[in-house]
Amino acid sequence: MKLLPIRKKPQDKPGQNSKPNSKDRTGDNLREALSRCGLFPPRNWHEIANKLSKHDDVVLGLDTNVLRNAFVTAQLLPSLSLVEPKKYVHTPNWILLVVPGTTMFELEEAANARTEGGQLNYTGRAGFRALQEILTLSENVDISGLSLLIAGEADPVLDAKSELKSISKGIEALNNNSRGHHSYKVYKSSSGDMTIRSQFKNMLRQLDFHKGAYFITADKTNAALALAEGLQPIFVGSPEYPRLNQEICLEEQSPIQQFSLGKLLYELAVAFGDFRITTKDKSFSFALEADKKGESLHNWLHKKLRIHNSDLNKLVNQYRGRFDLKKAVSLYQSLTKDFETVDWLAELTHAFEEEVEDFINEEEMI
Repeated sequence: MKLLPIRKKPQDKPGQNSKPNSKDRTGDNLREALSRCGLFPPRNWHEIANKLSKHDDVVLGLDTNVLRNAFVTAQLLPSLSLVEPKKYVHTPNWILLVVPGTTMFELEEAANARTEGGQLNYTGRAGFRALQEILTLSENVDISGLSLLIAGEADPVLDAKSELKSISKGIEALNNNSRGHHSYKVYKSSSGDMTIRSQFKNMLRQLDFHKGAYFITADKTNAALALAEGLQPIFVGSPEYPRLNQEICLEEQSPIQQFSLGKLLYELAVAFGDFRITTKDKSFSFALEADKKGESLHNWLHKKLRIHNSDLNKLVNQYRGRFDLKKAVSLYQSLTKDFETVDWLAELTHAFEEEVEDFINEEEMI
């Protein structure tokens, strides 16, 4: 099957509102989606796993880019299971993940990024995906010995600087557009990175924990400054991606690996907002889309995708297995409708009253 975005903007011709400095993010979005699926680990994943496996207990400070890339759930935890137990002591049996408050501020800023039509742009979807990563780690009871803590209070100075920066960018954009220029360069501020490192260091002082404490980031500059400030940084290198103009497949002699197709479809929806899947002979296609309006974090936590009823009917009709999918869809829709109409609070209250009444009657009989 061939995966294609639903809408792809054509390249502007020279002289027609062209943006010479703009970057086509289609390839980057696809690579990041594949990385979040865990298909392509960072180049230095073995080094990362070996370093963390030297300690029984570890405390990991997470930079914003690490959460955006879903590094912990897609790369870190799976890679720890691949470390040779005979060569190294063992994998950590207790991991505390520390998310600095400034990281939460940056993710909130990202989640509010929208297009002029009110839909989430790529930055907004990436922000919601990072929040989903935090909730998954904090609520996942299946992973024993893993805890997550948000440390440090939000800095109101950063909020004011963010507002001033957005106003400045808006004024600069208006001036450039009035002069016929449609692109401008924005330099990244380092105040947020500095505050993130500071909040993590303060947390380590409160815990009185030094061995096995690492600051994980995908930013080389941030890693270098963390080392200069006395932290033990772990730099997450970029994966070795295949070329995008070739088919991505395993070699014929490679062992068969289990992989969740649903995870891939979800990450593609996060990357592009929506996309269309078309068969090789172009005889059948259907579209999937993420929560592009940011209506609820529940949609992201449970990785919900939207599909049009007509496309759903196409998929059901294409199924040739023994199980009757039409009956399953009909049953699911009827149950959903029944559950939505039930007043669960009233039902639970009534059941509780009946239990209390039965208990009182039994006591009186005794």
